[in-house]
Amino acid sequence: MKRLAAIALAAVMMSAAVASTAQAGEWTATNKKYPLTVTGGQTVAFSIVAGPRTITCSTISFEATIKAVSFNLPTTPKFEKCKANGGLGATVLVNGCKFGLTGGALAHGELRIECPFLTSLEIPIYASEFADGEGKAAVCTLKYASQGPEQNITWTNEGFGNATEVKGEVAVKLKYTVAGNEGVCGAAGTGEIKGTTTMTGEVGMGAEGVDIG
Repeated sequence: MKRLAAIALAAVMMSAAVASTAQAGEWTATNKKYPLTVTGGQTVAFSIVAGPRTITCSTISFEATIKAVSFNLPTTPKFEKCKANGGLGATVLVNGCKFGLTGGALAHGELRIECPFLTSLEIPIYASEFADGEGKAAVCTLKYASQGPEQNITWTNEGFGNATEVKGEVAVKLKYTVAGNEGVCGAAGTGEIKGTTTMTGEVGMGAEGVDIG
């Protein structure tokens, strides 16, 4: 009986370990071809909420290349043609920062902001939505330093074969500071980035499925 109990306990522990590993999630090329370039855009528009300001951009994309199965996907984000609510202008300056995306079951996927030393992702806010930052002085600037991991991304694998892609529903809390007029940007605090992206893969010039599991 003791031997059977020990075997049963070992099976339970092994099962738990496997479940834990699966929950952690790894970015994988479906057909195991590398290096894999993973790109994503906004399938449901992203917004960055910081106090009284909400920033939206007509184009938001993410791109990363991995050479093997990877727990972290270190994407380079790109934000174009942005504006803030209240008729204000906005520009998102990435400044070499990465968005590290990791997997997880349910809403346990994570986002990290990974910036070079003494650097942060910055969002200058301008007095007019028609200002693009060229030669204009910002009224105030939102600053996002390296932080995380912060949870609340739900990843879903969709499709099959070379058409396999990963849908990500994002609603992640992010801390920020404010430089300049707090009457416009509010005080430092915790805001949110939210939206939906679909990540697709490519090897060389050909499509390659990408999944997270």
